[in-house]
Parts: sequence; structure tokens; C-alpha cells
Amino acid sequence: MKKTSAILAASAAIAYPASAWWLGGQIEAGYGQQYEQLAGIPYLRLVDQAYQRGVFSSSASATFELSEEWFDAVTDGQGRASGAPPRVTLRSAIRHGPLPGGSSPGAGTADIEIVLDEEMRREIARVIGDKPPLRMQIAFGFDGGGVATASIPAFTYTATGADGGEPEQLSWGGANLVLNFSNLLERYSLRFDAPYFELRQGEEVLKWSGAKASADLQRTFEDEPLFYAGSMRLALAQLEASVLPMEADTGSAMAPEALQTVRVEQLEYDIDYPLQGDYIDLAARLGARVLRIGDTDYGPAHYDVSLSRIHARTAARMHRQLVEQYADPQVQAAAAHDPSVLLAPLAEPAMTLLAHNPELRLDRISFRSAHGNARIAARAKFDDLRPEDVGNPFALLFKLDAYGEFSLPLALVEELQLSALRTDPDLPDALVQQRKRQFDAQLDALIGQGYVVREEGLLRSRIAFKAGELKVNDLPFNPMAMGQGR
Repeated sequence: MKKTSAILAASAAIAYPASAWWLGGQIEAGYGQQYEQLAGIPYLRLVDQAYQRGVFSSSASATFELSEEWFDAVTDGQGRASGAPPRVTLRSAIRHGPLPGGSSPGAGTADIEIVLDEEMRREIARVIGDKPPLRMQIAFGFDGGGVATASIPAFTYTATGADGGEPEQLSWGGANLVLNFSNLLERYSLRFDAPYFELRQGEEVLKWSGAKASADLQRTFEDEPLFYAGSMRLALAQLEASVLPMEADTGSAMAPEALQTVRVEQLEYDIDYPLQGDYIDLAARLGARVLRIGDTDYGPAHYDVSLSRIHARTAARMHRQLVEQYADPQVQAAAAHDPSVLLAPLAEPAMTLLAHNPELRLDRISFRSAHGNARIAARAKFDDLRPEDVGNPFALLFKLDAYGEFSLPLALVEELQLSALRTDPDLPDALVQQRKRQFDAQLDALIGQGYVVREEGLLRSRIAFKAGELKVNDLPFNPMAMGQGR
């Protein structure tokens, strides 16, 4: 019995270091793969990396910097006192499994420290003091995945106002992140929360509370490591912005009594874009229970859009091209003068997307006003679009199938129209009233022609375009004859 126990103890004494060494090798390989993926981001450069592996523990470091060409292009060489791109070093203290540091079973754990270059360190220390800007730990599983947790500290920072103006005060309640990831980041889910943020200068304030975000994503193609499909969520318990408008003639802030406040409560933004076969169906929903502008509450308010039959492989190619465009310093410099430069290379794959007959839907824009509820909806698609039709604008127009409808309070339309006229302070009141009468006459003509229905204080209409024909409320419509009698 004693001999058997001795053999088992000896075997364990040999097996544990061997397994710790092997698991350390698995972690090292994973680090290398992750660094390779990060370095694949065009505007990020892996400057240096090192890995020292022991039997029971290891250490790793990797230094990244923004591409010098990209940094110079976007900052015109004036982004930092040194003129050099910012550098960040990640240092990891790793403990190997199977019982890393005597804790729960696993392939290993890592405590990660972020090391900033001297210039960045000084700037951040001015705001958060001597607190570490980021704390991060990773627990590696035996299957190559793991769980990463990170936290950013809370702080309050006050800056002296420029030219003797009001000082600025920034309050940040900290943040926490939990990331569950699979081997090679093929899938990951994250959960993020930040309790509050406030930026205040005199009477002006921007603040929010109860921020939460989550995502569940999966890589769609092995050769497109940065393109994922899945779902994302963002929520804010409360958002408030109070600003002083600027004087049009002087460019200075108006008096405090002109303060404008926007308040949003229970704001939610959901995006679902799962991969279904060769296609992705995207649905985005933005809603708020309270949307108060000044003294008027327009909530509950909703803005929902969807896009179906997005060809996934083509969308992945467009995503890669867009990343490359943003990473190209010459393109960035040109885009500063002409933003269309960024979109030009996307024209060809965009045409390919159209060939798969996607459907775009404005599922709803809805809000409440003092005059009643307002709602707008629309959709657009192509009927039986063929590849040879994509380059033919006449074929595209003939095969376009579009539909829209709206229901708006008449009093709201009149209020908005009058407000738009009065935005020009130089417009005489007599001319404002004249243009209002012209608008009312044109609206009455449209109602008389049947293009708009006035019912119980609401204006309603349906607009359809199909097979090259435009109809409004099922009546053929000629825009050139708008407002004329039938």
C-alpha cells in the first residue's frame, strides 16, 4: 500500500509539472495568434513582442503603436508634442494550470498591466492621478477560450476655463467589462456597464447614467477575422444635455435664460444581424420612453429600420475594404477634403449586394406630440433584379418597388412649418404669413385631389412606386402637377 502511494505521489510529481509546461505552451501559442490578429488591423502596428515561458509561470509583453503614416495624416503631425505616434505596451504575468496559483482548474490565468509611453502617461495622470488606467485579468479554459475581465477607475477632473471662462468639470463613475471568448476569438460575448458620466461647464451640462452594453457575436468566415454577425445591445437609464445656443452674428453663447435642455430616459438601442445561410438579416431598433425637448415630451419615441437579404460574403468584402480605406493615410488625407473618396471603392461590391435583391425597411418612426401621435413607415426593394440590370439605371428604376405611409397631426405639421419659416430672423412677418398661406393652399389642393386625407385632426397618405409608376393613395401622381386641380 505504501509502495502504491509512493508511486502515485511520484507520478503526480512528474505529471503536474509536465501538464503545467504543456498548458503554458498552449497559452503561448494563443498569445501569438491573438497578436497576429491584432497586427492585422491596418492602422495598428506590432512594434515588439516577447514571451518567456517557465514551467509554472510565464511572462509576455507586446508593444503596439498607430501606424506612423496614418497618425501623421489624421493629426497633420501635431497630435502630440513629440510628433511620434502613441505607443502602448501590454505586460502579462501568467500562471499555468491545471490549478493556476492554487485556484480553480483551468489552463492558466494572466494579470495584464498596460504601460503607456511617457507623454501619454503624463496626460492621463493629469486626469486620473496615480491610478492604473486599466486593470485586466484573463482566466484561460482548457479548450482555448476563456474569460477576460477589465475595469477602468472612477475619477473627477477639473480644468481651468480657457481665456478666463467657466472651468470644466468631468466626473466619471468607472466601468467594468466581462468578455467570454472561444478559441481564436471565433465567438465572443461581452457585458459592459458604466454607472455615470458628467461633463459640466457653467450652466451647460452633458450627463448620462446607467449605461449598459452587451454583444454576442460569431465570426462568419475564417478568412475574414474582423467580420462578425450576431447581436448588440446598448441602454442608458438617463441622458441629459443642456446647452446655450450661439448667437448667429457674434458666435458667442446666449444668455443663461436661453438654455436648451434635452432629456432622454430608458434609451435602448438593439441591433440583430444573424447569419442565415448565405445572408444576413439586420434589424436595428432605437427607442426611448421619455424624449423631452424643453418643456415638450415626445416619448415614447421609436426609430426602427431593417435590411434583409444582405449577401454575407459581399458584405464581408465591403467591410474589409472600408477598414483598409480608413487605414490608408493618403486616403484619409484626401477624404478630409472630399469624403466621397472613402466610398468610391465600395461602389462595385455595393452593386453586387443589389443583385441579391435586399429589402430596406423603415419599420417605423413614431413619437408623441402635444397634438397627437405621429408615425412614418417605408420600404424599398427590387423585383426580380438580375446581375445585368445592376449597371442599368433605367432597369433599376423600372424594377424598384417602394412604399411609404405617414400619419401626422395637422397641428404639428402647421407648427413645424411655421417654425421653419421663422428660423430666418430677417424674414419679415408679412412674408412669413404669405408663405404660410401658400403652404396651406397647396395642402388644401392635395387634400382636394385625394392625395392626402384629413381625418380627426390627422393627415394621412400612402405613397407607392412600382413598375415605373408613382401612385399616392392609389391615385396616379404627377409631381409636376402638384397642387393643381384634378
